Amino acid sequence: MPSVGLEFARIGFMNMLAFRLRYYTGIITYFINVTVYYFIWRAIYHVDPHFANFNFAQMITYVAVGWIIRSMYSTTSTRRWPKTSSKARSPWSCSSR
Repeated sequence: MPSVGLEFARIGFMNMLAFRLRYYTGIITYFINVTVYYFIWRAIYHVDPHFANFNFAQMITYVAVGWIIRSMYSTTSTRRWPKTSSKARSPWSCSSR
């Protein structure tokens, strides 16, 4: 009997496959973004090996951890907040208007 975690992973994977084009486009886009960031930082550190008092490996780790953290709180559901009217506000809004 598969564990509960494996079952959740399987269901999640099946849901992603339901939207294959969007899934594969997201993977390709993410790969391109990671590759571009890598080569930008590689070029910077080729010119100055101790840029910002970090070496290349430390900077790549810093950027990777930043991307991982960003992916944890930035999802497609938070980017597409439905706008029902011009007076509608996000529940996270701090404005008192």
